[in-house]
Amino acid sequence: LAARDVHRFVLGDERVDIRAWPVFTADARLVGTVDRLLIESATRKIRYISVALVAKSVREYFPAKRGSVLVPIGLVRRLDDRQAVALKRLGSNQLTAAPRLAARSVTRGDEDATLAAYGMPNSRELLASDFYKRPEFDEGALAVAAR
Repeated sequence: LAARDVHRFVLGDERVDIRAWPVFTADARLVGTVDRLLIESATRKIRYISVALVAKSVREYFPAKRGSVLVPIGLVRRLDDRQAVALKRLGSNQLTAAPRLAARSVTRGDEDATLAAYGMPNSRELLASDFYKRPEFDEGALAVAAR
């Protein structure tokens, strides 16, 4: 579910709201902006971000079908104190090949198709109880650094 659709959902003091921040891939290309935080309703943990893709990167043009794609939250890291995020292990080609989100709630099928596009194990390969226990779904990268 999108965070905005969950009754009384708040990020809290320990997490940073990265919505509208620019997104850079592992190959250092600006590919879009964070347009949604998607949470698992049972645990209220962020599991994915949705990245609204742009057709041009800062460095060069790469063809992109417009739309938004899922990225597991554990692959997102903040760029120091700048209001931008970078994706670990995901290049612009992987994002452009990922399935686009439909205008409905995200399904397990959407998750599986996205993870397959990124070369990651999906729900058909893992026990349901272990699915979100992997580092790819650790939201720790959004934690506010101790000052």
